[in-house]
Amino acid sequence: MLHCGFSFWYFEGQLLNIIAQLTSQQHLYRVTEHSRVNRMNANNLAICFAPSMMGQGRGSQVADAALQARVVETILINTLQIFDED
Repeated sequence: MLHCGFSFWYFEGQLLNIIAQLTSQQHLYRVTEHSRVNRMNANNLAICFAPSMMGQGRGSQVADAALQARVVETILINTLQIFDED
């Protein structure tokens, strides 16, 4: 039982959110594999999805968006090295 003011349901929600994001990340990687046809390379996908995947930071939204896009792009490019393909 947690006594620090957080409930189990809060952590369960956070865990489900992380799982959903990992699943999304792997799907987006598969989209990049067809970038010659759909023109959605890692950079384009990162610009579109980074703000919703990473949320808002404490800095300016423009600076946050650029950093978030770089982070998501790096993860997309290295998906097979970061996540087990199974």
